[in-house]
Amino acid sequence: GKAALDDLLEKSCAEEQPSEIQHDDAFENNILKLKEIGLEFSGTTTTTYSSPHQKALKRVVIVGGGILGSSVAYFLAQRLVPAGAADICVLDLLASENDLGRTTPASWAWLNANGKRPKQYQMLNQLGLYAWKACALISDLPSWTGSLVRFENNNSDDFFVHEGGYPSEGPLSLSRILELEPLASWELKKSKDADGEGYTYFFPNEGFIDPSDAVKIFREEAKKLGVKFVSNRNVTNILRDDDETGSVCGVETTSLTNTTDCGD
Repeated sequence: GKAALDDLLEKSCAEEQPSEIQHDDAFENNILKLKEIGLEFSGTTTTTYSSPHQKALKRVVIVGGGILGSSVAYFLAQRLVPAGAADICVLDLLASENDLGRTTPASWAWLNANGKRPKQYQMLNQLGLYAWKACALISDLPSWTGSLVRFENNNSDDFFVHEGGYPSEGPLSLSRILELEPLASWELKKSKDADGEGYTYFFPNEGFIDPSDAVKIFREEAKKLGVKFVSNRNVTNILRDDDETGSVCGVETTSLTNTTDCGD
């Protein structure tokens, strides 16, 4: 519920909290359990350090300066830079610092969690929706209009209606569809299961955003914390330690034009 998501996001902004780590022989990896929202992640933890440079963490390189790279840079700088722990640099292929990535500007960024399977993936998307509202920097950017979605058949409602946890209204009659969206003009299938009108649902908690606006804000705030954004940089190789850990220790790049960089 909302209280659990509030608590989880509050913890993510505070000092690092211990999580329950269990070894799962089936995956031969660590399982990170977020009990607050019932999610499990398979991966590795960084609570212990396998090589000296990881512990020192004097320099961080982020590849790509779109919505993902810029937001990671900002939130990482919030944690590391005030403590003098790291210099953070974002490398991007694009020609100018004013470019906002390739995928990001092309995305309409429909903010939704409907139709996501399995249930854990839907919950992760719901957490993402809530994060847009909880982050003060970007909370005013999305337009929470709700979404009208038409499914091919009524089997879709089995998980998001019967399992609950995600507000929805439907199947909708044509009159209700036109009430919500007067410009709706798709041809509706006839079905007795949906008042003879089809399988259309309304999800009131969904919306949309131009992610470029969020990138601009994240970059501006990240720069205030000392993050460097370097354009015209093509990352050609990931460098790893020669020891048994094989930990990532750097990247190789080529400069597309003469440009200031993050150092060697």
